[in-house]
Amino acid sequence: MIIYEVNLKIQSNILSEYRLWLDSHIEKMMQFEGFYDCKIYTIHSNKDNHQLLSIHYYIENIKFLNLYLSKDSQQMRSEGVDKFSNSVSIERRILLKE
Repeated sequence: MIIYEVNLKIQSNILSEYRLWLDSHIEKMMQFEGFYDCKIYTIHSNKDNHQLLSIHYYIENIKFLNLYLSKDSQQMRSEGVDKFSNSVSIERRILLKE
């Protein structure tokens, strides 16, 4: 099992619009082969001007993650960047279960 973690820092003034878009984005992500679950976590922060979210995509194995990264990730990432480029910062990590 692989967890593909996407951490988001979203400016508060676009939060409602971004969450609507994010729901649709996650639905698309879950269509990729090997992606079988997704969980959204709110990260506690004392800052009022943004919200922090951590999205965990659960993937069957590294083969399916590599397939996504090599074939589809650019298109999926560009959708969000084109729409929200200056209002959201994103960091990604890959977590491997030992």
